[in-house]
Amino acid sequence: MNKYLLSFYLIVAFVLFIITQSSAATFTVNSTVDETDIIPGDGICVSASKKCTLRAAVMETNALAGADSIMLLAKTYALSLVGTGEDAAAT
Repeated sequence: MNKYLLSFYLIVAFVLFIITQSSAATFTVNSTVDETDIIPGDGICVSASKKCTLRAAVMETNALAGADSIMLLAKTYALSLVGTGEDAAAT
């Protein structure tokens, strides 16, 4: 294989690796209230009460590509919203 072509493939692989690693998001839950995210997929975990709830964080990570993280405080999180027939984590 041509050494220039090999160099090109290595550079492309490195750039793709950096892009993939930098796209991972970390959301820190700061409320035990069960509220949905205002705009899932925008990369911002915020509910109607302007807090990052567990449900909002899950909605964000589900809407984003890649492996994201959710950081939780040592508290009890009760998911209490009920409903049927939807798949957007809103209930």
